Amino acid sequence: MSEAKKDFRRVILTLGALLALFALVPMLMTTNIPHDMSENLYWGRELQWGYYKHPFLFAWISYGFFRLFGGWPESMYILTQLNMALAFFFIYKIGALFLRDKRRALLAVLLFAATLVPSLGNQKFNANTVLISLLPMAFYFFARFAARPTFANSALVGISFALALMGKYFAAMPLLAICVAYLWRRKNLAVFKTPHPYVALAFFAAVTAPHVAWLFENDFITFTYAFGKARATENAIWGRIKYPLSYLGTQIATMLPAFFLIRRLGGGRGLEWRPRLDVKKYDGFLSGFAFAVPLVIPFVLAILVNMREGTYWAVPLYFLFGVYMLQRNELKLDIKYACRFVLCLNLAIATLGIFAGIFIKRHALERPGKAVVAYFNAREVAAVITDRWRARFGPERPIKYIMADNMTDSLAAYLPDNPRIYTGPAETPAIDRDAMMEYCYVKTSLADKAAGQGNDASEGDRIFYKTSNGHIIGIEFICGKDQPRETTKEIANEQTGN
Repeated sequence: MSEAKKDFRRVILTLGALLALFALVPMLMTTNIPHDMSENLYWGRELQWGYYKHPFLFAWISYGFFRLFGGWPESMYILTQLNMALAFFFIYKIGALFLRDKRRALLAVLLFAATLVPSLGNQKFNANTVLISLLPMAFYFFARFAARPTFANSALVGISFALALMGKYFAAMPLLAICVAYLWRRKNLAVFKTPHPYVALAFFAAVTAPHVAWLFENDFITFTYAFGKARATENAIWGRIKYPLSYLGTQIATMLPAFFLIRRLGGGRGLEWRPRLDVKKYDGFLSGFAFAVPLVIPFVLAILVNMREGTYWAVPLYFLFGVYMLQRNELKLDIKYACRFVLCLNLAIATLGIFAGIFIKRHALERPGKAVVAYFNAREVAAVITDRWRARFGPERPIKYIMADNMTDSLAAYLPDNPRIYTGPAETPAIDRDAMMEYCYVKTSLADKAAGQGNDASEGDRIFYKTSNGHIIGIEFICGKDQPRETTKEIANEQTGN
């Protein structure tokens, strides 16, 4: 077997092990999917052209995959890693196109895998992480178009750009950066004298048109949400210092392990920023501009408008990291060492994650809050809700609706009736509140703090169920005025487990 085939096999096995590792760890460590994933599912169930936070694509993909696996909530962890596998594929294709060497393309994928993106940045599938695969796909098809503008390549550019934007509006930054970098080269302006860019625009418009129509029908609610996220905090001066530094620190930490690998493969030399002689100057500019500019923009926005970025908002922007580093640095093609480095790094991260999960699980009840959301037993609570509903309304009456806080909304994914979740008239406009009230619905909330302090533990019609791992879930069956509600007579038994 040739060395190239051996390297290819090593990379496939390494990346496959990495993907399997980060799919299995959350499955084994948690008893509940995160809020982001459950939100995807109950949005996707409604099949709208948009949702109050984001466009539609990630929610549709999530719910389709969920149904494909027979309503198995943990299938979301498999989807998360399949999304990363697709990113690896397109990064390899970009590397083969720009580096003109398949072994260097493999090394580009490994350099990307040596960042913290595949591990800490890809723990769940949501509107942000869907871009991990969509952005490299869009860049690859654009690079093909730039090299050979044909009708097919033009159509693929329009479709891939539209899909990325329908994943999350954040994609607009890297997509615009790609276009600006292409048009920076003056001779590329001649493309507007051909039909190709208009073909791309037509396909882009066709894919995004339903969402644009939805925006007009819903008063641009997603933009209202986005501008709300960007609102200045009370201490604007401190925010303009804290948020940029936090963002900068996160990006340095994300790239740091890969820089160690680059230094090792470079023979101990520091990073070089001049393009290698065998790399076309424009290729280096295109990938560098498309990689660096979108990374810098959130940092600038944090200073100018005091915008607080999410910890891992930038993870989809690293798809060109490996390619760009190889365009700038002459590295030894030691694929075997790079595979060992990536595998050991991610095993260490997974091990630390397991111990951190055990610690949080043991101490979750001491500090109720977001940290506990993955640690109450959702299947256990779903079974209790189902049994009590059946006893109250009969087996022929399924649970159609649930109203839940963001700590317990994942219960909908574990209930066998696959109910719709109502979170408010603006957030879930497709659900008729009056029809829901007439039919009856389940209301749930995490009640650890209130029950632990004795507040509201036996008030109203709520049932406080104590799970096997100590969390308290408030459960209430709410109906129209003419229908009886569940009472609190059984609270003591439910709370003590007798």
